[in-house]
Amino acid sequence: EKRYKPLNLMVDSITLTASWEAPRDVLIHENFEGNDFPPEGWQSLTQNIPGWYASDSGGIPGFTIPPHSTYAVVTNADDNGNGCCDYLILPGLDLRNRPDYQLSFSGYYTGAFEQTATIEISIDQGASWNVVYSVSPAPFSWNQITVDLSGYCGNGGSVNTLLAFHAGDSGGDGSGWAIDDVS
Repeated sequence: EKRYKPLNLMVDSITLTASWEAPRDVLIHENFEGNDFPPEGWQSLTQNIPGWYASDSGGIPGFTIPPHSTYAVVTNADDNGNGCCDYLILPGLDLRNRPDYQLSFSGYYTGAFEQTATIEISIDQGASWNVVYSVSPAPFSWNQITVDLSGYCGNGGSVNTLLAFHAGDSGGDGSGWAIDDVS
């Protein structure tokens, strides 16, 4: 059994009452501020040019991304190839330690021009993928998104679970999807 430290432990100096946040098991945290893309251990698969890339000013006409720190982004337009299969894949994760893991990230997604944005999971090293979350368009600002992964966690969980951000253009022009602060 693993034990994790409580977070933000504070003791009131007068009453000597202690308070803290429950411990959390954070397997990964990525803010895309590093020099390498994709980050170490991540994979970017595409049939499109450029596919996923890091930027602080990405976007294309019809998909203007609001200001944000450096983020991962994929853009699609009718002149840059097949945007069906743009995957940004996290390193393999062991989800057996807890029954309640979640994926959390900031995202900007408008859904314009038939763009799709899904979170997918693979427990067979990427041979097959299952959609666990479809992102809803929110065209005006970055949004915080949390995806429940409890159905893939705990004793029956996989030792090498892959999670992917899958952007697709539905055979149309597509627009794009930007993500940041993945944990």
